[in-house]
Parts: sequence; C-alpha cells; structure tokens
Amino acid sequence: MSNLKVILTGTEEHKVYRPGDTIEGLLEFTLTRSEAIKCIGVNFISKAHVWRGVGLKRDEKYAEESKTLWTNPKSQSNGKISPRSFSFEFEFRIPSDVPSSFKCRKRFFYGCISCKVVGYVTTSAKRPGCKSVLLVPVQRPVSCNEANPCEAIHICEVRTGLVSGLCYSAGNVEHITKLDRTGYCVSNGDIIPLCVDVQSNSTKRIRMKACIVQRVILKVGNRENVITKAVTSISSEPINPGASTTWKPNMIVPRLPLTSTGTPSECGFITVEYVLEIKPFLPLLSVTGDQYCSIPIVLGNLPYDKMDNSATAVPAHDARPEEEEPYGANTDEEALIIMHKMSNTAL
Repeated sequence: MSNLKVILTGTEEHKVYRPGDTIEGLLEFTLTRSEAIKCIGVNFISKAHVWRGVGLKRDEKYAEESKTLWTNPKSQSNGKISPRSFSFEFEFRIPSDVPSSFKCRKRFFYGCISCKVVGYVTTSAKRPGCKSVLLVPVQRPVSCNEANPCEAIHICEVRTGLVSGLCYSAGNVEHITKLDRTGYCVSNGDIIPLCVDVQSNSTKRIRMKACIVQRVILKVGNRENVITKAVTSISSEPINPGASTTWKPNMIVPRLPLTSTGTPSECGFITVEYVLEIKPFLPLLSVTGDQYCSIPIVLGNLPYDKMDNSATAVPAHDARPEEEEPYGANTDEEALIIMHKMSNTAL
C-alpha cells in the first residue's frame, strides 16, 4: 500500500489556527495491490514533549480525538480489497484549552508543543499499516496592550582583549534606553522604535547593539534548563570617545513563537520569554561579558491598540448627564432671562 496523504481544505495556505477553529480536510489513500484492509481513520492530537539527553523526558497530552472514516465489511473474514483509491472528508474542532505550537532544539535538549492530524490505515495481516502526519500550527491569542512604557539606565564597563581573562578596561559607557511600550505584534511586522541616549566615557570608538533574545525554559524532573538564542540584532554607527549621542533605530519584529502568558491553558513545563538587550561593544576584540541592559518584552499576535491604553472613561453608574442650556442662550445671564420668561408663559 502507498500514497496515504492528509490535505487541509477550505483555508488559505500557511494558515495559523486558534483554539475554537475548525480544521477541514481530506484523507486520500491509494491502494496499489490487493490487501486485507481493516479500517481507515484520522486522529487529532495535541501534546507537549520535553527530552533531555541523559534519558529524562516528560510528556503531556491536551487533546485527542479519533474518527473512523471507513471500515471493511469483510474484515471478519479477512477479505482483501482490490487496488483502488479512497477519498474521505473530515473535520475537527480545536479545543479551547490547547496551547500554542512551539519547537526548539539545542544539543541535548528538545522541547515541542504540537497539534497534528494523523491519517492511518490498519490491516488484518501481520504486516503493519501506514500513517500520514500533518502538523497544524496553532496560536492562542496573546495581547500586546498590557505592556507599559519603560526606561532603563545602565552603566557598562567596556573591556578589550583576546580572552576574558587577559583584557583591560577601555572605560565606561552610560546609556538610557526608552521604550514607549514593551508589547509588540509578530503577525504584522511590528516595529520597535528604540531611543538610546549614549554617553561614552570610553577611550576607544564603540558601537551600540540591540538584540531580541529568546529564552526557553524546559522543566524536566526537578531541574530547569534554559535555552537562550539571539533571534535578531542591529548595530549603531561608530561613536567617538567622550561623545554624547542619541541612537534611534527601528527594529522590525520577526515572526516568532509567542510569549508564554502563564495561564492554565499554556504548557506548564515549556515557557517562552523574550528580552531586549542593549549593550556597547568595540568593533574589534571586545569583551563585555554580562554587562548589558536587559528589558523584558511581550510578543503577541493581537495588534497594539492605543484606545485600550488611553485614559479610562467615567463608569456608566457614575456618569451624570450634562444639563442642557436653554436654546438660544449664549451666556449665563441670557439663560436666566430665557428661563424666567418660559416659567411666566407656562403660568
């Protein structure tokens, strides 16, 4: 048997699903020779898996649903099916508690949160059947509006040398990083407008560097393993010794996995965080070590809305309707005269 294939239909290419969406597709199977087919079906599975090289692993399943699409009526008598083609429609609704898809690997560590549709064929013979796996990207809604403006002041010692143990100080650099917000959207090419005020007390020309660093925390057993990776970075023009300047770059946010929100619907042993690191460095032979400014940021998939962060309006139960002035009144005195005439007319 061969050519078992799972195809998603009714959606555009590279669609990202959300909890509550419906997955629609086709399961196509071509039987190339007579075979004792027992049944044909499809499964939807959502699970998380962490593995460490010393043999420790952890698994958790969030959703599983199985549908049998075809059953051989002659399966009791081991009846064989002649070569033919099958095509079956199926659909699954993604549960509301499914976490966002994610995968990372570094050396002896591996973490994965996946949603997948698995088509399978079982046989009545000793020879095993076949299956086809299709990964379905799922993202939970993560808002970018809860992040507030930020200002960070940092003084860093710039050192130079071949290795960290054989280096000398080239002076200090003071820089103030300002962000209008710390939440950004990964789905629409959001921009981080940086504003970095730099005071260089270094004896050498320096550059400023900004990078987004991904921190993945994998929990296996009683230990936490942190995997860090710089996903994107930009550098400034050279800054002369003793100079003061303001660096205002625009940093484009790439498409990245979303920040873990810590809600019960998220995976409890795979956490994704992001920080924005700002640091000075020398173009050649620079050793800065851990001396950098680190600002936590939130990467979500719901675009930033200024209206949500504006000043809150007066609650409905506290609001009082404004008293309307009599028609035609321009001043308080005119309003009193018109009200007096209206009262006399009524009498």
